Amino acid sequence: MKRYIKRVAAFLLTAAMLCGITAPALGVTPDYRVTSAFANSRYYTELSELELTGNYRADLINIALTQVGYHEGGSAGDRNGMNMKSDGNWTEYGYYCECDGFAWCAMFVSWCARQARIPQSLIANSRVARAPWFEVPFAYKENYTPAAGDIIFFAEKGEEWSHVGIVLGVNDTGVFTIEGNSRDMVRIKFYEFDDEYIKGYGNYKSEPCTVDMIQRKDIYKLRFDLNGGEGKRRDQYVTAGAAVNLYANAPDAVADDDELIEEPENNDWAWKDGYDFVGWYVQRDRDGRWLTESNGWRTADEIAQNRYQRKIYEDMDTVYIDESWGGEDFSSYAFYAAWKNQETGKYVDDSAFIVTYDSKGWANTFKDLSESDKYYSAAKDIISRGLINGISENIFGAESPLTRAQFLAMLYRYDGGKTVDAVIPYEDVKSGDWFYDAAVWACKNGVSPDTTRLRPNTPLTREEAVQYLYNYALLKGKAEAVSDKDITLDIVRTLLAFSDISVMSPGYLEAVLWTFGNGVLVPVEVEGRSMLRPKAIVNRAEACEMLSAWLSLE
Repeated sequence: MKRYIKRVAAFLLTAAMLCGITAPALGVTPDYRVTSAFANSRYYTELSELELTGNYRADLINIALTQVGYHEGGSAGDRNGMNMKSDGNWTEYGYYCECDGFAWCAMFVSWCARQARIPQSLIANSRVARAPWFEVPFAYKENYTPAAGDIIFFAEKGEEWSHVGIVLGVNDTGVFTIEGNSRDMVRIKFYEFDDEYIKGYGNYKSEPCTVDMIQRKDIYKLRFDLNGGEGKRRDQYVTAGAAVNLYANAPDAVADDDELIEEPENNDWAWKDGYDFVGWYVQRDRDGRWLTESNGWRTADEIAQNRYQRKIYEDMDTVYIDESWGGEDFSSYAFYAAWKNQETGKYVDDSAFIVTYDSKGWANTFKDLSESDKYYSAAKDIISRGLINGISENIFGAESPLTRAQFLAMLYRYDGGKTVDAVIPYEDVKSGDWFYDAAVWACKNGVSPDTTRLRPNTPLTREEAVQYLYNYALLKGKAEAVSDKDITLDIVRTLLAFSDISVMSPGYLEAVLWTFGNGVLVPVEVEGRSMLRPKAIVNRAEACEMLSAWLSLE
């Protein structure tokens, strides 16, 4: 069959992903006289090389991202952001707000807003984390869906206001933030929408911020798997050169699905019967080289005589992400807790306490997903794009069936996940449904059929899946409608060779022709016979294979 394929623009990650483009350096000049310490820091350099877009929300986020990793200092002359051993709330942001030595989360937001040239009529300067002081319209979390560039407010139990940050983006389950004074640093964090710590959000008038406006590109992901992956998983995002804090939890502190294990303020109370906790060691998965305390590399052979020589971080809970840790190739580093036997004095490692660093955001933490699986590459492709998650914290669920709504949601996420206003005819779709926005988008753009019922929770069949993909290909210009001239004698003979072609619904013929001819619909072997299986249920692995093949078409 003749192909009619147009080149597709580069895909957009969902609002929870954090990759962007590097803008030409036009320079951001702070609207005050910076301190000499800050002027000589990498945080000032990154700020001055940033290009403002004119979009207040995007500029607020991009300004804040230049400061990720900044650590408070211990004195007035210690404002370069690099002194990890000091504290005392001395920061450039406090200097700007003329309030040195005090909690500085609100001052960080105020400083970012001013450098982003946001008028104080939209976001006022504030030294405390209270929405009225910022003079922004406030909405409780139960009544509002956050957007990139919002101000997020927190409250500890029993307190009215406790903390403030900036919304970096959202995904299906929660919100990413950039926060000052988060364990003495500027950090990127993640919270589920219903986290009790979140009080609400401050919204102000500005054009929306889209993913392509985020200019920071060297953002990496740290994945914390407490208790060997049995605890609740947590992601932390850092930039090159930022510090990583490692924590060990008691071995018996296993979290339920809805419970978060509390992190200790330090490592002192981490315990293992008969052992003392002494620090962490790190191994890179690709070349067997160990990361030492000074971030220097030594080969495994060099330390073979004394396995723990120089790779234990004595009394340390912080390491640094170096530029060389990133790169285009996937690489992973595991931080293992190290213990010393109280009787023998020998060191041992314990994989129950593990933190993995993964470059560029891909991390296979699924126990049932292996490189030997035939669908591994496709699953990795779709997971890393943020289009599908696991069925639980550590289970991908390759064999689990996929519903019609779930598949449409995957396409919707790839399309950018933007809200669409339209009246839809579906009697079985309500505004409160988790897939409502995807259903509206699919109906308005002709991806799903314009009928009275969507049947969102019905398992997806192969012929339905290829119909969605064909419709979406027409929408994106990857295909032209199949016409009579495309149905050649060779195509007819090929299709007739499949013994189950007769069970296919006639309405799906065009979609089957196009997806089969382009390698999206792949025949399967059943008892030695090649079949199309149009009525078969699509599982999660097969959905990834179909969508990954569709995305590869140019």
